[in-house]
Amino acid sequence: QEHFRRRPLLGADLVIHGTIPVGSGLSSSSAMVVGAAEVLVSVNQLPLRPSILVDLCGEGEWFVGTRGGANDHAAIKFGRRGSVAHVGFFPFEVLDFVPFFEDYVVVVCNSGVQARKSQKARIGFNKRILGYTAGELILCQQHPDLAPSIHHLRDVSCENLGISLAELYRLLKELPLSITRRELM
Repeated sequence: QEHFRRRPLLGADLVIHGTIPVGSGLSSSSAMVVGAAEVLVSVNQLPLRPSILVDLCGEGEWFVGTRGGANDHAAIKFGRRGSVAHVGFFPFEVLDFVPFFEDYVVVVCNSGVQARKSQKARIGFNKRILGYTAGELILCQQHPDLAPSIHHLRDVSCENLGISLAELYRLLKELPLSITRRELM
């Protein structure tokens, strides 16, 4: 709805069945989100590019408490049997598909161990994501000369910033190991 603010969207009553084990680390929640999004796009006849759908699905999982990315959603939406996708992020795009290596096989296994996605584990995961974002913001604030080159954490690299590895380490050592909410604000 956020993406289509001026257009009231229809909901849908869904019955879902799948064979991905819940909590196994095999992206059951991502499969659910992508499937539901596909239904809602169809029901509402939304003009939505597949790459935007992937970004929105990644964002959608934020509302159930996980501040992750869109990698799993991209794999579900764009995966092709026998191919490897070369993708880019920020913005998401599929750059190319190449044949999978002939002499290799991918085996996906369910260990039978359920992932702990309790409130405590989810808070820990989200704290790490917030830490990356806070570090990026603090770095930009401390070094306004570098800020125009930093749009995402991936941009903090020697190549992108035109600095040596020693200089990059010096910048990273300036970041606090921990920070309170008040200090962050």
